Amino acid sequence: ASIGTLTHRYLEIIAQQSIEKWNAERISSLSGAMQYWFNQQGYSVAESVEAANQVQKLLTTALASEDGRWLLQVHEQAVAEHAVTMFDNEVANTYVVDRTFIVQDIHGNKVRWIIDYKSV
Repeated sequence: ASIGTLTHRYLEIIAQQSIEKWNAERISSLSGAMQYWFNQQGYSVAESVEAANQVQKLLTTALASEDGRWLLQVHEQAVAEHAVTMFDNEVANTYVVDRTFIVQDIHGNKVRWIIDYKSV
């Protein structure tokens, strides 16, 4: 779960700062900060190194992917980690959307995309 949490946070930062500012070298340079974060979560040094390596791999894979780059680029009304509350029989349920934005389809219609990141 911690690997997913940190990966989501970095994906949010990448999308906010502009994907053009991010590459494999920049991600690699953050290894120490990632390891420190995992240490602060209670992981051993060895576990922190392995977890940071996994996060780096996930991020570099996303940046190397045409689909990943498209998801992270600037889009209309783009937000990350967006909380949405829905009511079902007067019971409020809150869900967090990893990323959502609007794009225009081939017919000129605006379509809202809702993205749920997965690390598998």
